[in-house]
Amino acid sequence: MEQILELGDDGLLILDEMRQISQNKNQLEARFKMLRVKFEDLVGDSDCFVSPDGMPVATYKKSKDSERFDEKTFKGLFPELHGKFKLIREGARRLLFDKSWGGI
Repeated sequence: MEQILELGDDGLLILDEMRQISQNKNQLEARFKMLRVKFEDLVGDSDCFVSPDGMPVATYKKSKDSERFDEKTFKGLFPELHGKFKLIREGARRLLFDKSWGGI
């Protein structure tokens, strides 16, 4: 059963700041992705970067390839075996801001 709590001023202020931080985070992540693309275009295949006076400032290297288990294909080929090893994970609570709430 859903529990409803009326928030007081303290709760609303905390929630509003969290909403603002979440919005800023999304904007910063989008800006970071745009800058990363510009940087990749600028540096090409180079992987070490130095300042004009020769001091190291950053590296940009590819990580090692990794292996992943293709669960979707395995399930398609061996549905019974897949079902024997399936685990149920408890769902996590998520905070979702109501779009109609504009904050304080």
